[in-house]
Amino acid sequence: MPDAGRDGAAIPTADAATDVRASVKFSLNDAVVWSSQANGHSREKVGVVVQVVQPMDRPDRKRFAALYRGSSECQGRDHLSYVVLVDGRRAYWPRAAALRPKDARVHDERANALWTSICREDLWNADDRAAFLENFILSKKLMPELVAFARRRRRVWNEPHCAGAAREA
Repeated sequence: MPDAGRDGAAIPTADAATDVRASVKFSLNDAVVWSSQANGHSREKVGVVVQVVQPMDRPDRKRFAALYRGSSECQGRDHLSYVVLVDGRRAYWPRAAALRPKDARVHDERANALWTSICREDLWNADDRAAFLENFILSKKLMPELVAFARRRRRVWNEPHCAGAAREA
């Protein structure tokens, strides 16, 4: 049973947050956004859903042959997933949990602006913000996700060819 907050409502766990993201369903021609990492750099990709892949199925081999290049036979996923076309030419098969509607980016930008405004109005310094964020992470039971993120970042930061660039990002 999940822990309850002060108001008695269940506090979502990291697993619940992932389940919610994975439960968002997209249709053909929906615009989506996700972040991907390669060579120590994170990039936001925007594309259009061009195939809905049923659980345990794989993307259409004829339409999306590039997804099969350079790898052994790819496995079907145990959940609904999507093939996304970026710039009208390159197909990707991103993790479904990473996808969000394109309009979600506007919401994220507004939330970031509000957070910045609150920090400025209350004259919070870096230590204040860190303490607040740590308390939020603990109260939402997101620490396992933060640890996994920190481990990935640490590997990137410790790579000699991109240590300075990663820290600036």
